[in-house]
Amino acid sequence: MLKSYKFMIIFLILVMVPAWGYDHGVGAGEDNWWITYPDEHTNAGGSVEHPSWILEALKEHPVLLYVHLNCEYCIPQTEAIEEVMQDYADNVTFFDMAGDGSDKRATEAIVYDPNGGKALVPLTVLVTLVKDANGDVVVGWHSSEDVTGADWLRSYISDAIELYTINRAEWAGA
Repeated sequence: MLKSYKFMIIFLILVMVPAWGYDHGVGAGEDNWWITYPDEHTNAGGSVEHPSWILEALKEHPVLLYVHLNCEYCIPQTEAIEEVMQDYADNVTFFDMAGDGSDKRATEAIVYDPNGGKALVPLTVLVTLVKDANGDVVVGWHSSEDVTGADWLRSYISDAIELYTINRAEWAGA
């Protein structure tokens, strides 16, 4: 009897480990991976129309978008992204875009503005694959207009890679 309990405990641990492999759950809260617009967005709960070039990039890796200017406020975020991407460059597709209107993709990236207001820079966005409430694999994203720093970036990037690895085989968009 004791052996069957040990087996059951080990089995439950093995089944639960993938859920423990990432720091941020799927939902509408401030720290979640979002499937629809988050709670603080002007269109909270509404659908997101992902740009086609993001969906295409997701066929290979999770995506990091960075829209910025060469302004003093953006410098710390730019430095943090450069530092972190040294570790993740082989596992993430990175789009570094000028926020001055010269790159059409930066204008399209505004769909990921976290609050739905006028997009500010630096806009940092992570896009990956997550499971919705029905267990279907869908596009999930998280973004910030703040200077987040390297720890925040590492947390979301490592989550994005883990979630992508777990969910890619089941994604209909692949």
